Amino acid sequence: MESRLKMLIGSLISLEEVRLEYKRSLEAVKELERIKEISKTREMLQSEIESLRREISDKEIKVREIREEISQLGYSPDNLERLRKNITELEHELEEILTVKGNLSGEIKRLEDQLSQLKDKEEKLKELRKRKEKLELFKTKIEKVREVFSKDKGIQILIREKARPSIEEELNVIFGSFGFDYDSVELDKDFTPKLKKGNSIYPLDRISGGEKIALALALRLAIARYLMMSNIETFLLDEPTIHLDEERINTLVDSLSSLNVPQMIVVTHSPRFRDIASHSILVSKSGRVSAVQVLDEKQQVSD
Repeated sequence: MESRLKMLIGSLISLEEVRLEYKRSLEAVKELERIKEISKTREMLQSEIESLRREISDKEIKVREIREEISQLGYSPDNLERLRKNITELEHELEEILTVKGNLSGEIKRLEDQLSQLKDKEEKLKELRKRKEKLELFKTKIEKVREVFSKDKGIQILIREKARPSIEEELNVIFGSFGFDYDSVELDKDFTPKLKKGNSIYPLDRISGGEKIALALALRLAIARYLMMSNIETFLLDEPTIHLDEERINTLVDSLSSLNVPQMIVVTHSPRFRDIASHSILVSKSGRVSAVQVLDEKQQVSD
């Protein structure tokens, strides 16, 4: 019994030791795992350190190369400062150039606008020149026509020279009917009348006002009779009886009535013209009011 008890006690002691050993084994395993992790981390760190060393080495090589290049370039702080100043000056100059460029761009734009306007004006000028050339050509033609029909040369001279004898003849007949004491009337090349009596010639400035009026009317009537051959349509007279006495007014009325004119309009204060008028219009004035009356045939005779 005692021997078995001792054996059991010994077995219990051995079991406890086994447990303790197992526990120590577990702790050892954990420690080993931690050591492995640390070792792995260490290897990674060593790899990174090695990579950094290589990078540093490469940088050092590049630094040496740069230093050698700088040395070959003759680098010095003064040169660097001078270069910096030059760069600063060049930057300022560049800014000024850019400013000038901007101004020039604006000026170019303005000039382009002006050029466009000038082109438009040039086109208008071309059109005006064409019109000017046409007008000058037209002016030349008109001047030629004027020259042909001018008073002093051309066709007018021929017309006047051809018409003067006939008009002068009619003028003598009509003016002679007024009963003035003259022998004849002559017309010069400009159709200016002169009166003759014996060997004396009387220009217009030597005759009376009534004689001038009568002579002017006679000349108009003579020209009108000559123009009858050209089928004149209308003959106008404004106050033809000024400075004429009743006898000469009657002579004038008879001369006018002998004209074969489709339409004759006479403005006069003399009622004598109603005798030969187909229509008479009487204009009278009372104060500031003018009254217009169209006379019938009875009124023309009675008034």
